[in-house]
Amino acid sequence: MEMLTSVQNPLVKQLAGLKEKKGRDGTGLFLIEGVRFVEEALGAGAEIVQVVYSPRLTQGERGCRLLESFGKVKIPVLSVSEKVLAHVADTETPQGIAAAVRIPQVSLDKLNGELFLIVDEVQDPGNLGSIIRSSLAAGAGGVVCTRGTVDAYNPKTLRSTMGAVFGLPVVQGIMVEELLQWLSERWIPLVVADSAGDNIYYESKLIPPLALVIGNEGQGPNRLMLENAALKIRIPLYGRVESLNAAVAAALLLFESARQAASRP
Repeated sequence: MEMLTSVQNPLVKQLAGLKEKKGRDGTGLFLIEGVRFVEEALGAGAEIVQVVYSPRLTQGERGCRLLESFGKVKIPVLSVSEKVLAHVADTETPQGIAAAVRIPQVSLDKLNGELFLIVDEVQDPGNLGSIIRSSLAAGAGGVVCTRGTVDAYNPKTLRSTMGAVFGLPVVQGIMVEELLQWLSERWIPLVVADSAGDNIYYESKLIPPLALVIGNEGQGPNRLMLENAALKIRIPLYGRVESLNAAVAAALLLFESARQAASRP
């Protein structure tokens, strides 16, 4: 296979453009990097539309096995120079492989399960990625991102998910009003994390079905969420800090809900 060495190649430009939201929106694709991440995508049945790899990948047996697996499922593969891969990749030290994956089209009606995590205008990609990972670990049926939340397919978000983005549905860009109506029609109560909440989270009934809300890092949950909350819960803070990281708060609430569900008679 001939190696591609030019960063001016149209395909290379398109792949590099996936690092930006404009590129992802225009193509419906997102970029993943590294052997483990590509293995996760392949194992989850994600729609991989293009793979590029550099000589570094073939230096290890695991990388060679991964290349062989692409041939079995007829995924397009392109050999590129280290310079080209570095141009495509978002990380400083690429691991020898990157892939373009189709963004799944997930609507609210495709969500299953009884526990959902609502991410309301969270701005930090690392927070969102960690929230997605914790949601999968806690057995949530999906993550719903309201309009104004950071892109779930941002490269930094994806790295923070550690592959969990392939394990559960992620709905993006939902208007709060639409979400509230959907929850109401299914009798799913809204439980909002609020620093001024009257109820301590581990003293509250968090047995699913329910939707947990984590709000913006600086401003907290928005007005409509608070007005429609069946319960407003808080995490008690014993040291001299104003608030917890959004991802940490989400993990505490998710696993408390999972604990209560597991303890249900």
